[in-house]
Amino acid sequence: MADDGHGMNEAILDQAMRLGSLTSRNTNSDLGKFGMGLVTGSLSVAKKCHVITRSDEGCWSSAWDVEEVMGRNAFVKHLDKAANDEAEMLREEIGDTTGTIVVLSKCDNLTNKNTSSFASNLRSHLGRVHRYFVDAGKTITVNGEPVPSLDPLQLSDRDTEIVMDEVIPVTFTEDGEKKSENVRVRIVLVPEAPITDLDIGKSLAGC
Repeated sequence: MADDGHGMNEAILDQAMRLGSLTSRNTNSDLGKFGMGLVTGSLSVAKKCHVITRSDEGCWSSAWDVEEVMGRNAFVKHLDKAANDEAEMLREEIGDTTGTIVVLSKCDNLTNKNTSSFASNLRSHLGRVHRYFVDAGKTITVNGEPVPSLDPLQLSDRDTEIVMDEVIPVTFTEDGEKKSENVRVRIVLVPEAPITDLDIGKSLAGC
């Protein structure tokens, strides 16, 4: 996985490769909240995660390996300036601009090992989660094929009726401290999909 974004400096990369980072984030626009996405997401499918990133402050590399973590009984990781071969790997993916590449290996927990099916599912998932970025002009590709924006609420359809779209303040107590967050509630009525010959065929096949 590679991107040509801003990249990370040493401090941010160090935090990103921890279980629970301390980097600041915008709760209204950032997808992450607890700073655990990269590590836990990688652990769900692979035993080793290697990240190479280039920002305006230089090129850095970090990696962790579950087998080493188990051997030392501690969450240890590598963090250093990127070696020449690592910097070249990043350059081959994104050119000489800033950005990041994430390499997962020892993938022993993939539930779908059919690469074509996996790529298709991944493309659909990315299209939903990152649809705002795609609509804003960002390009995401899987195996060279662009990821389309997929909106389950069908807001681009003129026949979609928005019943409710409000931001509701919610107050709660966490660790004895009173906090507040905004929750956006959106309810829509999507247009009824017409019945196709394919749908009829599927129904008959299930009889």
